[in-house]
Amino acid sequence: SDQYQAWEAEMEERMADNATGKLVVLEVGCGTRVPSVREECRDVLLDTAQGIWNANKEKAAAIQPRPRCTHIRINLYESALEEPASTCKYANLMEHI
Repeated sequence: SDQYQAWEAEMEERMADNATGKLVVLEVGCGTRVPSVREECRDVLLDTAQGIWNANKEKAAAIQPRPRCTHIRINLYESALEEPASTCKYANLMEHI
């Protein structure tokens, strides 16, 4: 929806402008049968990480940016996470149960 797209763009801009901001995407019960929710969660994280990187290019060349984006997936049967982006942390809670 237009409202969601506006929220996402504003959130990504705020993350890029705020050096201490953090983002957590909590994905609950999203399986692989309909992958659109998983894909959107991944895309939000990657877009946000890219925005942070672009906003801090000069600093990023000298230091490794700390992860400021976290993806938490809760799913009893399909909780595997894809390969993480370098500026994002991923947590698979089912591995700890």
